[in-house]
Amino acid sequence: MAAPDGLITPKPLSFEGNVSQNWKKFIKSFTIYRKAALKGKDLEQVAATFLNLAGEEAIEREGNFTYNPVVKNEDGEITTPAESSDDPEVLIKKFQDLCNPMTNVIME
Repeated sequence: MAAPDGLITPKPLSFEGNVSQNWKKFIKSFTIYRKAALKGKDLEQVAATFLNLAGEEAIEREGNFTYNPVVKNEDGEITTPAESSDDPEVLIKKFQDLCNPMTNVIME
């Protein structure tokens, strides 16, 4: 599918078959699309575009993600910022973890 600006949009992320391979294809296409079409856009808009392009099943799965709250030290200083679905890097990491779970080499 072509975007209004003539760019080809990534195909939705498929959770059928080899999900790891499907993820690699999707994220590569999204990264190219992001550089070409989303440069200068705010993070919330990039995150929304990511989910929109990933498709309905990805949107449903994102609804089950757990986002970590902010972590502060004893002085009240933030040591780890809160995760948010409005941050594309957080979304990408969570989908990376979902689509490429760690494998136990000994078990395999």
